[in-house]
Amino acid sequence: MTEADEPVIPLCDNCVSGYVHQGTTVGTEQKIGDLDCYVSFPSTKSKAKTIVFLHDMFGWKFINNRLLADQYASNGFYVVMPDLFVGDVVPDDLADKLHPERPSELSLVKKTVNKCSAMMFGTGLLFRHRDVVTRPIINKFIGDFKSNEPGVGSIGVVGFCWGGRHAALLGSNEHVTSVFLCHPSMISFPSEIEQITKPVGIGAAEKDAMFPKARCDKSEEIFRRKNLKHDVKVYTNVEHGWSVRADLNNHDSVVKKEEIAKQVIDWFKSTL
Repeated sequence: MTEADEPVIPLCDNCVSGYVHQGTTVGTEQKIGDLDCYVSFPSTKSKAKTIVFLHDMFGWKFINNRLLADQYASNGFYVVMPDLFVGDVVPDDLADKLHPERPSELSLVKKTVNKCSAMMFGTGLLFRHRDVVTRPIINKFIGDFKSNEPGVGSIGVVGFCWGGRHAALLGSNEHVTSVFLCHPSMISFPSEIEQITKPVGIGAAEKDAMFPKARCDKSEEIFRRKNLKHDVKVYTNVEHGWSVRADLNNHDSVVKKEEIAKQVIDWFKSTL
């Protein structure tokens, strides 16, 4: 008998909160297939090991996402982050509200107003990019990318929050070699984990409502039963979204952010 899925949580506070990072990006914007993409090359310019980066709800232009893509590239991967929202981006003024430089200095009223604005925008964004819209876009991109991008070898897919679920859905795609899910959200659990057939890594926060420790434990049981190569790790003292939007003034958050970055890099070095 098939186990019934748990209720899906569409959005949590941490999906629309965090910190904006500072830095200089080194990648470029290119058109690949039908989509605009942020592209970052390794020093060798090789495409033999490619990572397709499925962004969170803040999109392909969000500097945190681009800096992280560059970090992966600096470790030997060709990294491509397609614009999965096809031009629909978080406005700069809203991003400033979602990611204030020093949120502790905001009044309670201001924090509440910002959170309400963020949740309203996030709800609309998720509706505009629901499965019936987004899954065909992602599947077509992966197929076109593998077929038409010269020099591309094995493809790994890493996804964050909203993108983490879509990484899971690509876990049985014929063009994909392995996948990694960073604090995935909106997973139909356990059915969408059960459907994964490729090597899979997961990095999750211990108290994440979207993908808590109990789901990680159950996922490991599923992967072992299927004799599937996997690497599942639960990080303490961090919240949903930290791998992209960590507080860089908090030492523990920085350490955990670098730990999951290393987990992703090591995973793809071993599977691609």
